[in-house]
Amino acid sequence: MVKRKEEEQTLKMMSERDKKRLLDGDWDFEDAPDLLFDHMALDQMFVSNIELKGERYMTCDPAAMGNDRTVIGIWHGLVLTKIYEFKHKYPNEVADIMRKLATENSIRLNNVIVDADGLGIGIVGILRCREFLNGSSSPDKHYSHMKARCYFKLSEYVRDNKVYITDHGQKDQIIKELDLVRDRTKEDKKKAVSSKDEIKEKLGYSPDYADMIMMRMFFELNPNYGKYSVARI
Repeated sequence: MVKRKEEEQTLKMMSERDKKRLLDGDWDFEDAPDLLFDHMALDQMFVSNIELKGERYMTCDPAAMGNDRTVIGIWHGLVLTKIYEFKHKYPNEVADIMRKLATENSIRLNNVIVDADGLGIGIVGILRCREFLNGSSSPDKHYSHMKARCYFKLSEYVRDNKVYITDHGQKDQIIKELDLVRDRTKEDKKKAVSSKDEIKEKLGYSPDYADMIMMRMFFELNPNYGKYSVARI
């Protein structure tokens, strides 16, 4: 009974557009000016074959309080080649997994980034890699924080067909999560996007895949100049 009431409350909070897209699968239904990602462009991210070039990266959205899912992405340039999901892992266990993946994929620690909010700070401390702080200030003062800056950058890259995904295992999930990241900029205010809590209320869970992909833009906005060793077990 409690679960049913929660579901009814969630439906009441959804816009007609979200009901059409999430419940009916009607992706052509449009009624909002707050779209950050075009569905066709999101679909075109997924390819089977593409030339791999550029540096390699790893992005991680770790389990937080009340969430037992950790999502890790392996990148070759701007191509997301492999996605891993782990459940019920402590920070030290996730750090061990990431260290092994970094070694296997020849990824420098300077090219590894972890969402450091919550339990993620423990992983950063163990690996000594880059930390991503969602609410940290963006160097570009037109944006409310770094997370918003990265999501707007990602929307630009997706629109221009610069980001690709060859691992199709979570395609529907990724599209659904990114579709719910909306432009929340108010008139004469800094640019902002939907909060994690707002998206979680609609999905029923955290947008871990979307955030993992979004963090890749940190490296586009902050190019690497340091030389770090390849992570070792």
